[in-house]
Amino acid sequence: MELFIFIAFQLLMEVQAFESPAVKVSPDVIREFRSVKMICETPADVTVKRNKCYFYINREKEKNMKLSPSCELDLTGAEVLRWAAVKSPVSVDINCFYIIHEHGIDKPSSHSPAATLTVLGLPQAKLTASASVIMETDTVQLSCENTEDLKMEMCVFNINERESNSKLSSSCQLSLTGSEISIWSEGQSSSVRITCFYTVKQSQVLITSPHSDPVTVKIQTVPHSDHIHSEVSWLSVVLVFTGVGLFLSGLMGFICLCHFDSSDDLLTEVNYSSCQVETTSLLTSSVCSKKHG
Repeated sequence: MELFIFIAFQLLMEVQAFESPAVKVSPDVIREFRSVKMICETPADVTVKRNKCYFYINREKEKNMKLSPSCELDLTGAEVLRWAAVKSPVSVDINCFYIIHEHGIDKPSSHSPAATLTVLGLPQAKLTASASVIMETDTVQLSCENTEDLKMEMCVFNINERESNSKLSSSCQLSLTGSEISIWSEGQSSSVRITCFYTVKQSQVLITSPHSDPVTVKIQTVPHSDHIHSEVSWLSVVLVFTGVGLFLSGLMGFICLCHFDSSDDLLTEVNYSSCQVETTSLLTSSVCSKKHG
């Protein structure tokens, strides 16, 4: 028993004799789609044939450690999030320790102080619309953008906060008429709220951005065609009757002028007036009577 305690004490002293490493992360603030380099810096006097380093996250020493023979790790922000089983934005602590293989025995060092790494999500999507008020027959251009000129894999457009009826666009643009927007919203209202988000592919994994602020588009209804046809019909009737009246008035004067002899001015004037009255009576009562001079 005493021998066992002595050996354990000796091993403990040897472990404590190994200086603790220092873990460095660069940069210490990244986006999900950016990379970070982690280095477990061993003391300069550690000269062994086989050097192993272990990294762990958020002080979880007993699970999900990452081994690196080179004592370096290159990870994306998304991979760090999966490693820690968390979502962005978040700050995580990284620790490391190294193993020295000496006299056939693996001897771990003491653990490094923690280095903090902050992982931010993608920039919020930005939605723009070419117009805020359109007719049913007009077209509006919708564009989903990001503020850091990232290569977007796909954009998703939602209407009235309903993700069950989304529109996808690889160009991150949509061109829709007012009628198409009404159908898209299932006729819920004449004023709709549209949002979008985009995805970025990193290590064969799609990363989703936060949703954009909503953009409101109001659709105005085109007047009904029956109403327009009715107004046109009434206008046509008025024009026809006006034209007929003018034509008959001219015809009446022409008949009277041709009926009398222009040589007798007084008689012609009297008879012309009589003809006007008589012709008017003829047009209104359809009774025809002849007069002889």
